[in-house]
Amino acid sequence: MSISLSETLIAFLTKDAFSSGSEMTASRTIPTTERTTTKMSDVESTLIERGSRYGSFRTHAIYAEAFNGIFSGSPNWHEMKPDAKESLRIIANKIGRILNGDPEYDDNWRDIAGYATLVLQRIEDEQKFKSAEIQKPEPNSKKPWQHFIPTEDRSIPTNSALQGTR
Repeated sequence: MSISLSETLIAFLTKDAFSSGSEMTASRTIPTTERTTTKMSDVESTLIERGSRYGSFRTHAIYAEAFNGIFSGSPNWHEMKPDAKESLRIIANKIGRILNGDPEYDDNWRDIAGYATLVLQRIEDEQKFKSAEIQKPEPNSKKPWQHFIPTEDRSIPTNSALQGTR
């Protein structure tokens, strides 16, 4: 049996070289923490699945990094808020997946729309807040609750007013 790249990497990282001669078994369990374990076959199957969906990770990284270079080199990059920067980086990652892998995988397109929407919502919230600050009421204008107060005098009679009616 041949040894896959992920099996070799995991063996190296766990300093547990080949267990049976020059081969490792794909179903062997390697502890990653005290509480969890990962089977190499699970890692391998995930890599295969993602590779078939998104293409070569190395090529995808080239596309995404090219976008990130454009972003960070732009004059506005350092003025942008952290959520906008991170959104663009994640969108670049999704575009890299689209260009390198399955362009019809709808989840990538939804993610792009979602991250753009998150920034848009923050911008709209800030604009609403600024707009509310600008539209402060006139000093002598009624308070919002004052429109419930009747305009004619419907005051409660005082004792002196009641005494005069007897």
